[in-house]
Amino acid sequence: MPEPLIIDDIGPSLQAMTNLGRQLLDSSVGRLRNAVHGFATRRRWAVVKHSSFSAWARQVAVETGLQWLMLDPLIPATADGVWWPLRVSRVHDAGKTFLTGSIVSGLGGRIDLASSTGLMGIVDDASSSGSTLRAVFQAAMASGLSIKHVLVCASTRLAREALTQTDRELRWSDHVPGDWRILHLRDGCPFLPFSGRATGALVHLKSASLEVRVPSTRLNGHLWQVMYMDREVRAANDAMYAEIPKRLSEYLGRPAIVADLSLLSSAGNVAQTTDDAMISASTLLEPLYQTPR
Repeated sequence: MPEPLIIDDIGPSLQAMTNLGRQLLDSSVGRLRNAVHGFATRRRWAVVKHSSFSAWARQVAVETGLQWLMLDPLIPATADGVWWPLRVSRVHDAGKTFLTGSIVSGLGGRIDLASSTGLMGIVDDASSSGSTLRAVFQAAMASGLSIKHVLVCASTRLAREALTQTDRELRWSDHVPGDWRILHLRDGCPFLPFSGRATGALVHLKSASLEVRVPSTRLNGHLWQVMYMDREVRAANDAMYAEIPKRLSEYLGRPAIVADLSLLSSAGNVAQTTDDAMISASTLLEPLYQTPR
């Protein structure tokens, strides 16, 4: 039976925000982080820092001499071209469990750009079912690349078998070896970049785009639903939905609206909704206090 593992990726998530975003979220995120760590201690859930994983991945990547497709959005591109950032997302399908999401990818350009190198590796922070990695692996192979190595922070036995059965010579390395049920701490923090599950919907503004995402506390079967039942975790999570809009309104000198979320993150992906209707041009003008949870 896989054991729970929390990847604490709050630090790099905050770094992906604007100065204003970090200023508005820092104290609230800190409260939620403390509540989650307390919950993990009481339940004896494992916790690993994302910074530990990213440093390890960088060291291993350099030692191999390969170039890498980087699926983790919180690890930036390197100046020496060791890895190529690649956004590939699992998409939430309303009415289904989070395990049945489809894959949305932007593989073509990145793989074409890297195809001259021939030999490649793939880096991601977590692999639960192996579906995302398998999709990238198959697309890369179809483009003439040879995937030799996979680096992840943590994974399940199922994910490892799904990839190694595809290619018996594929090398797989885990920063935290074991068979894990993995969740990201950022997923319980509304308004953080890359939190929750992507819906595949983008809303384009004049200066940025908002990526509509579903909070993990509302995804059937997700471990965040278990943590949300904890009184301290729930209180800290709920407080963010009240505190952040209030602080943003005070900064703007007017009631904040959904479109103002673009001010918080340079990544442009902090919008969240839990209903079936995607954020549209009309809802962008709604008060942020009414953003559904």
